[in-house]
Amino acid sequence: MLIQNTPIATIQSGVTSEVSIYSGTKVVFDGAFQDENGNDYTGSVNVSIFHLTPSDENISELMPGMLYAQALNNDEAVLETFGMLNVELRGTSGQKLNIKIGHKAEISLRIDDNQLATAPATIPLWHFDETKGYWKEDGVATKVGNKYVGEVSHFSWWNCDIPQITIQFNVRVVNNDGEPIKNVRISLTNSIGSFSLDNISDSNGQISGLIPVNQSYTLNAYNLCDESVFSQPVSSGTIAVNYPDIIIENTTKIIGNLKNCNNQNVQNGYALLLYNSKYYLQSVSDGNFSFNFIKCQSINQFSLNGFDFENNKSSNYLTGNISNLTIVNLDNISTCYTNSNVESISGSYTVVVSKLSGSPFEVTYTDEIIYQIAPNYYKTTSTAQTSVAQTAAPDKGYNFSIQTDGTIKVPQQLLCQGYFTNIIHGIPDNNQVDGYFYNENSFVIEYELLTTSNVYPQPRYRAIYTRN
Repeated sequence: MLIQNTPIATIQSGVTSEVSIYSGTKVVFDGAFQDENGNDYTGSVNVSIFHLTPSDENISELMPGMLYAQALNNDEAVLETFGMLNVELRGTSGQKLNIKIGHKAEISLRIDDNQLATAPATIPLWHFDETKGYWKEDGVATKVGNKYVGEVSHFSWWNCDIPQITIQFNVRVVNNDGEPIKNVRISLTNSIGSFSLDNISDSNGQISGLIPVNQSYTLNAYNLCDESVFSQPVSSGTIAVNYPDIIIENTTKIIGNLKNCNNQNVQNGYALLLYNSKYYLQSVSDGNFSFNFIKCQSINQFSLNGFDFENNKSSNYLTGNISNLTIVNLDNISTCYTNSNVESISGSYTVVVSKLSGSPFEVTYTDEIIYQIAPNYYKTTSTAQTSVAQTAAPDKGYNFSIQTDGTIKVPQQLLCQGYFTNIIHGIPDNNQVDGYFYNENSFVIEYELLTTSNVYPQPRYRAIYTRN
């Protein structure tokens, strides 16, 4: 969720100024500012402040990243928050400003009433590293009345948090037949809202994460419209929690079989489901596909398309209704349909992949053909998976898609090697990550590789596609 960015005050450089909001949370500036290039700034400063409290029901959606952090000793940490603060400073021309290097601002965060009695006398401060995507320990705040008061040297997001001893939490989402359901959002929030685990089930219906010990939580599961379909209390002790399977009774399954022009099973293709304005993809290697999901309460319409990559053909668009059906069988779907829009859009590309972090290297691939397999969706001809390609080339051996409006969408299977966006990193949502390319003659994908532990930072790469 986005937060409102309307300035609440205008202050002047060179003088001490105090800006407060309704909750009593405030910031005291000493008047020294600089722009993004490090140049001193003089003039008026527009100040935007947002205080995110642990009791906010949307805390997981409003906060950046998750409550995962790097402590001063470089250890990993899972945090319990006592409040977060976001401050943005803008100059008269709209340019971003910050506190001048060597200077500090004093922040005061009001403590939630339900946390006041348990709030420690001092608490570590953590700022959010927007490049790496996690919190870093940086300073200490002191409890003064019903507020935490501390000093900060710059502004991004700041967080008052206690690092926690944690245990592993595991849960699986299945239907009545015990079949796993993927793409189910699961949240686990403690009783005072200071900790929240929020994630999406994988292809095995599994969700795992670290949670603080000896606490009470509420576990929720949501359908594809973010409507809660399951809610139960959960308690953690000092050993890992293997929670019983969450069994969702009212699920829908859409099944079918893709056939090529010879009426044989498609061996290399995809089924693409459109539901609630979102796309869900599933690879097809033996013709069969199955989408198992929790439908929205009021949305019954869906559409589906099948793709045969080997023969560069697709099916007609199919539509259906799932109002009272638990299984929708689309039977055999012919992909022997030549869409007038299915054609090469670019001829051949030269792809230069550069490593942006760690030990730099660069590798070039020539004559990479990008062609259209269905309206708005594209793939490359590459199937080679060399060791270099697996670590450096986003398209080798995989299928990606580019919408005609300039959006790159990447199937979730690419997560085994990395996730992509253009310049701005994104978090996979409903099997896709969005980015932008500049035009059909040249576009850029930046991505990071994930490891089995998903610990950041990871090697970063940039792939530049240029039409030959």
